[in-house]
Amino acid sequence: MININPLPYSGIIITEDNVGITNIELIIGLHSYINSGFVRSRVKIGRYCSIGRNIDFGLGIHDVDNLSTHSFFSNRDIYHFCHQSHYCVILSHDVWIGDGVFIKQGVTIGTGAVVGAISVCTKDIPPYAIACGSPARIIRYRFKDDIISKLLQSKWLDKYVNMLAPILKSDMSIEEKISEVNKIDAQSIESYHFFQFKNRQIIRKGCIGSLENMYETKN
Repeated sequence: MININPLPYSGIIITEDNVGITNIELIIGLHSYINSGFVRSRVKIGRYCSIGRNIDFGLGIHDVDNLSTHSFFSNRDIYHFCHQSHYCVILSHDVWIGDGVFIKQGVTIGTGAVVGAISVCTKDIPPYAIACGSPARIIRYRFKDDIISKLLQSKWLDKYVNMLAPILKSDMSIEEKISEVNKIDAQSIESYHFFQFKNRQIIRKGCIGSLENMYETKN
């Protein structure tokens, strides 16, 4: 259940030049950031994601084998994907996206994955894979299979950041860090809080008008 409580203030959004905002739905998790770029359609970004400059999420699909290339006539599976998952592009948690990356609609980037600069993602990238190129291809994985499995099972992303920081910043091995994270009390889980901005008006590049009726949504 989601409770929506009005907050007693409004805010503003300031962007760099050449940032495009379309008719989108964008969810961004804790401590994730986007430097600049263009976000199309419905995009979901998890926690601790590092996203570079001049990115482009949600590239459209045009069927070159159909009578018309116009997306209105397309019957590709992407539209089923967007309908079923609601989001047309999904970045899981702790994803690093380099500068100048393009991600096509229907693509999911797994937790812990890395996409190198100036890459074009046309297919899903598995958790903790490092991919680059056009189209992006997996060049290696960050860790061995058993470590990846332990990381995914640890749910460290749900723990309070002030408890995680001393562990993740230490000189311990990955195995030791996972062990220490797993010792954090199960009650020390940071709940999800999303902020929804209403009545957004784009004035011109470089700034966006006042955002009234700001709401906090809690899962």
